[in-house]
Amino acid sequence: MSDKPRFRESLPDGCPPEDAALIEEGTVIYRVANSSNPPKHSDFDSWRMLHPSRPPPNDICECRACSVSVHIDLAAAKKLRRKYSKYRKNKIYKITLRNKAGRIKKTGGKSHYSWWPLASYDILSSYELLS
Repeated sequence: MSDKPRFRESLPDGCPPEDAALIEEGTVIYRVANSSNPPKHSDFDSWRMLHPSRPPPNDICECRACSVSVHIDLAAAKKLRRKYSKYRKNKIYKITLRNKAGRIKKTGGKSHYSWWPLASYDILSSYELLS
């Protein structure tokens, strides 16, 4: 039996990258999602899950395309929503992660991170709708 962790979706070889950190208990992230309250599991789909047959945009690799895009700073999540019209009607959810939530890595801007959730982690277990 393999002790390799099972992630929420199939990942390419070498993903998540070795330098992606294990989630620590109490890690707070913010997700901008097109949903209502309560959120749905699909509000935490990766770019790859949303676009299964398209190549990822030029600035992201396949591994990152298979991650959930999150922020660790509320102001950055709010800025994203203000800056891009496609996000203006979206909600912002605060998620407090627990151990065994997966791996996370800083992958853009000041507060953008990529999160690879474990298959066994209940993403909807600890959210708060902020706006």
